[in-house]
Amino acid sequence: MKYLLTFPVFEQSPDSPLNISPGASFKKNLQNERLYGNLKGKCVKEEIWPFVFYVLGNKSELSKQLKVDSKTLGDLTKASVGIIGKESLFGKYTTQKDEFILSQKENPGLISSAIDYISSKLDKKPSLGMAQFQEETWKKHNLDKRVGSFASSAKDAKLQGLAVLYSLFDRYQMALKNGLQKQPSKNQILEKYGLIQKINGTGNNALDLSILGHNYGNDVITKWCETSHPLFAAPVSALVGQQKEFQPFKTEESFKNWAANSSLMQKVKDPNLKKFPGKLQAFPDKIIPNYFPNLTGGSDWRSGGGKRTSIGYLEGVCTFMKDLACLDEKFNS
Repeated sequence: MKYLLTFPVFEQSPDSPLNISPGASFKKNLQNERLYGNLKGKCVKEEIWPFVFYVLGNKSELSKQLKVDSKTLGDLTKASVGIIGKESLFGKYTTQKDEFILSQKENPGLISSAIDYISSKLDKKPSLGMAQFQEETWKKHNLDKRVGSFASSAKDAKLQGLAVLYSLFDRYQMALKNGLQKQPSKNQILEKYGLIQKINGTGNNALDLSILGHNYGNDVITKWCETSHPLFAAPVSALVGQQKEFQPFKTEESFKNWAANSSLMQKVKDPNLKKFPGKLQAFPDKIIPNYFPNLTGGSDWRSGGGKRTSIGYLEGVCTFMKDLACLDEKFNS
């Protein structure tokens, strides 16, 4: 299912959201340095400080533009930092292909050629920058106009942070529109089998799934419902046909790849539940409250690949968020 993304109506140009003259900007930076400079190194890592400093110094303007209160802006800011921490450890590691492309950033023609070459070899578009954006995602959220060009923004901490903030804001709007609640996320299936007691998320299911969307795509940002198989829930937005069928894995091989690394399958005793599920009947009238899926494989999660899970991704982001406790009073005041 394709989503039509809506963006905030900016009273100023998204290219320069605050329209501050160079002189005024310099004066404001000095004032903000006195107000917030002590936070650098206290709980905010130096690598991401330019982004956090910018948001703190312009929180009133950003809150007005995004039409959110200060606390929500703080939550989105901390989540943005958490995403960058999880994606690249604040830029401390990137793949060789990223380094190669970014080394050519002074020449847009070379960047395009490098991206095309690597894409043809890997059969996928590379992710770039501290937040590991793909160019398709960058364009989908109109970040060229809201932040700057895809390639030239890749190593700029402030621009990468703003790009995550704006795209996360878009997804959060989508989550609330889709009826997701500001209540703690749960995975009732894993709880039933004793694999987890709770999910260490943000305490806000709508925000949790919005965070997950950065890595797993927008299709996960929806309510989830029961199916004819007790081990699998279905995303309501993906249901097709009058019979409301859902196929959790693309192929039987995808299922086998997932099952080989699944702690859930190790707990299951019924041999019938260990078989390839194929197409399942879904019951969109039986919504699982505040459900957070445990997927693998990133945006291609129906392929069943990889060992890293969506719950692990969210909890990793939230670990970085918790380190930012010193920001709370600045956004709650």
